[in-house]
Amino acid sequence: MGKYVIVIIVIVGILLIWRYLFRSTDDSVKDVKVNVEIIATDLLQAYETDEDEANNLYLNQIIKVTGYVSEIDELESGFSVYLKDNDETSGILCGFSKKSFSDKSVIVGDSVTIKGLCTGYLLDVVLNKCAWDE
Repeated sequence: MGKYVIVIIVIVGILLIWRYLFRSTDDSVKDVKVNVEIIATDLLQAYETDEDEANNLYLNQIIKVTGYVSEIDELESGFSVYLKDNDETSGILCGFSKKSFSDKSVIVGDSVTIKGLCTGYLLDVVLNKCAWDE
């Protein structure tokens, strides 16, 4: 019986340590090296012209993208910032955790530079784990 108590204590201890480490990490690419720097309209055009080639260049890469904010939405899990020119149908959808988004004050119309992990194209180019570039 004593062995089971020790095993349970060890398992609970491991779970508590894992939970602490998981919650304390920043869910963004803030401190990750950038692979590509590009203007939002150029990134969008690359995907609209040849999605396969754009995926070869940008998919799963850390991208620093500069563009104009056309929309900001608060979600349950964080925020999304939409970079889009007025005359474009599609844009760059940037997903932020609440912690990463709170680092900066931004409004629609601002020119911003954002770092994010490119996860592909679904009517918009999608960047996740975003952070404001400083």
